[in-house]
Amino acid sequence: LEVTLEIGDNFLSANERFEMEVTGERTVRVRSGDHGESWVREKHMFKKGESYAIKVRFVETFGTSSSQTYSAGVETEIGVIMEDPDKVVQGGYKVALGKEATMHLPKVTLTLSQTNMTLKHNNQCSLQITTEPAGLAFTDHEFEIKFEDDFDYLWKVLGTGANMDWTTGIAGRFNLHAKVTAGGEEEVLSPETSATVQFPSGQEIANSGIVEVQRVTDWQLASGANGDHFERGGYIYLNTETDTYRTDSWPIGTFFGVGPDDFPADSTNEYYVGEYHLHATLRNSNDVANAAMYITGPSQEDIDAAIETDIPGLLRDRHADEIIETGHTDYFYGPQRRSTP
Repeated sequence: LEVTLEIGDNFLSANERFEMEVTGERTVRVRSGDHGESWVREKHMFKKGESYAIKVRFVETFGTSSSQTYSAGVETEIGVIMEDPDKVVQGGYKVALGKEATMHLPKVTLTLSQTNMTLKHNNQCSLQITTEPAGLAFTDHEFEIKFEDDFDYLWKVLGTGANMDWTTGIAGRFNLHAKVTAGGEEEVLSPETSATVQFPSGQEIANSGIVEVQRVTDWQLASGANGDHFERGGYIYLNTETDTYRTDSWPIGTFFGVGPDDFPADSTNEYYVGEYHLHATLRNSNDVANAAMYITGPSQEDIDAAIETDIPGLLRDRHADEIIETGHTDYFYGPQRRSTP
């Protein structure tokens, strides 16, 4: 941090010389000028997170009398906290010579345990605020968050305290920072940290017990000796408040296909994250004779629909040439996961 140090004689005659000494992890000395030069201003770099002691000493007089009255200053745009009970810098009288002021350069750091998360399956993040220097009091710790592309006035408080656990319930790209009060007077922000919360992948969705129960039920209704051999499917939603999936079935199809009657839509606390469907088992020997007509695996139409809705697809399909069987193969199609907004 760049800080301007000022030192000089407090009278227009400027017949005395003074020296300001700043000590800490580095030492800087600034001397006022020759007779008639009232002020010296120098810019120096100091390290954030450190404290520095400041003293002013009388060096010499250019006349016959000496008042030992000086002017001193420490200037910077932001980021400096002064402790100066004896008015070493803020005063400038003889009584302050040899006494000590303290210049603190507060530093606030925000640490995240991870910066790439996934709704439900990897949605826990530990946040920590650390502050320096140790000799400066810090209060009012807050974690703030906004969407990456939002304006700065849209920062919102995520939590308070020096530590918190964040359970992500919204997908998106975020910026976070820490905000604290240093020395009881100045608001200090940490550098911004980026974090991404993505939607679950098709594989993570397929591993869900709730989704699998629905897929098993549909398969049993469509396949085997008592099955109707009609295709079935539906959209898959994730409720981030209850942290659970639910399925929303499409109208039952035919042996030749199935599809939705509407486009998926998000609602409060709920995202659409995937779709699933099955290809019905072959019905009879005539189907087997024409098995080449009934492809296995996702069709181009399946893939195009998943890309259009921007969600991964799960397909449970028959084996190519078996009649009234219950064996199946699972496929994924479309994007790996819904795009992060």
